[in-house]
Amino acid sequence: MGLSLLRTHSVIDANQETMSLPVKNPFDLLVDQLRQVVAEEVAKAVKGSKDDRLLTVEELCQVLQVEPQWIYHNAKKLPFTRKVGGLLRFSNNDLQRWIAAQRLRASNNGG
Repeated sequence: MGLSLLRTHSVIDANQETMSLPVKNPFDLLVDQLRQVVAEEVAKAVKGSKDDRLLTVEELCQVLQVEPQWIYHNAKKLPFTRKVGGLLRFSNNDLQRWIAAQRLRASNNGG
């Protein structure tokens, strides 16, 4: 394996024997924290995807009140589009987040 960037400090235990304990440098601690955050976010995303429902083009048309042609034309730009077996489907959870973001953006722009 590669070189270890760990330093060691001597510690005396109850038997008065000297032991070496590794001490991580700040960069390694940051990497560990990032790994933990990423693992938590991935776990949330996986859990959320189990509760998600994929909508058809027709269902999305009803929610957004648009024609199917508009959806087909804009599908690549919509962040909630999924392709399943060559068919277009749309994540309901991501759609709801997108709608909330659009409303927030409109309210921030005075609309």
